[in-house]
Amino acid sequence: VKFYNLGSRVYDFFNNYEAAGAGIAVDTVKRISAQIFNVSTNKYVNIRSSDYLEDGKTYVIVVTYNNKELSIYINGKLSSSIQTSGNIKISSVPIFLGANPQPNGNHGNYGKADVYQAAIFNRALSEEEIKNNVTNEIKIKDSTGLLKYVDFTNKQNYESNEVIPEDVIESYFAWVPKYR
Repeated sequence: VKFYNLGSRVYDFFNNYEAAGAGIAVDTVKRISAQIFNVSTNKYVNIRSSDYLEDGKTYVIVVTYNNKELSIYINGKLSSSIQTSGNIKISSVPIFLGANPQPNGNHGNYGKADVYQAAIFNRALSEEEIKNNVTNEIKIKDSTGLLKYVDFTNKQNYESNEVIPEDVIESYFAWVPKYR
């Protein structure tokens, strides 16, 4: 993904965290933030990357949760990680790419970004899988738990308004690799 005009406001780019669920955003200080709604505590668990992003630079952003640890990887390297346990509370709102879905049907926190590819798994990928896939395109060697893969550079392989039922996402993984 490549972001533009960072720091002016929060940009939600992979979200469904209205009243539950999970989300990934870029905050106002140009860091990746991720959150999950933990069923056990009935609260959101938040994490921020230690790395800062730059406008116009291409990044591979990976967020994993394995019911023990919530982690952010940037360009194949662990940027931040926190210990937490519990399942993600299911949201009735579908996952949105590029905005924050809101209960009133509107969508906010749009950002200007070029998203080239994305994948969602119902399992957390290993550090080795993440490092092996920091390339110009996603190379999925083990499709176990793959719920959806989208290549926005090839507009023939995705559907508009497609919904992935979140009850099959036990732990989520969002992958937005660089592309040239």
